[in-house]
Amino acid sequence: MIRRIARRVLRTIRPEKKPAPPPTPRAAAPPPEVEPEPEPELEVDGEGAAAWRDEGRSLVFLDIREPHEINHGHIAGALIIPMNQVPHRITEIPTDKTLIVYCAAGARSFGVAHYLREQGIEDAWSLIGGIGAWTEQDESAWLSPPSGGLRVSTPARLTEAAAERLGRDNARAARAGTVQEARKVGEGVRYVLGIPRPGGGVDRVEGLAEDDLEKIGRL
Repeated sequence: MIRRIARRVLRTIRPEKKPAPPPTPRAAAPPPEVEPEPEPELEVDGEGAAAWRDEGRSLVFLDIREPHEINHGHIAGALIIPMNQVPHRITEIPTDKTLIVYCAAGARSFGVAHYLREQGIEDAWSLIGGIGAWTEQDESAWLSPPSGGLRVSTPARLTEAAAERLGRDNARAARAGTVQEARKVGEGVRYVLGIPRPGGGVDRVEGLAEDDLEKIGRL
């Protein structure tokens, strides 16, 4: 069941090309017996991921759910990239850490983990059971964004005033990013803006007020 859904996910983010029909062979011959290649192991459950963390492996969670799902809650510190944006934002995904891809139940994440392996990110894993599998292991990991204000995954950039206050040059400040976290702090809300680095990865700018951010149309 999960693999059927995963194949549909793969077709969504990487449409398959229909192969041309093969030429008719001149003489039929019995095909040689070939052992099928085993499918790569792509999945880890919550207990397994917790064991990796306890062993000292550096874990990064990748949330590929849709914005309306993410804004009901997500794993604190997760990298937020909705599934259909993964192919053109792949340079934001770290390649030097253990990547745990998660969705609501584990079907979409299986397809995305498979796709990332094909792109050379060998330490990408799908979380069996989705987000709940990890929050069962670590209840404190659950982050529920406050209502109102900027929503998580909103495309935005720093305002000129915020860039000046933070000592960031104009070129760095002008780069677009997405809101990665929003949490209630005292009477206000503080945001994390994730700005893609030119060489790959994401620069996380934390502790931002809503006035520090300027919404943009798209990333």
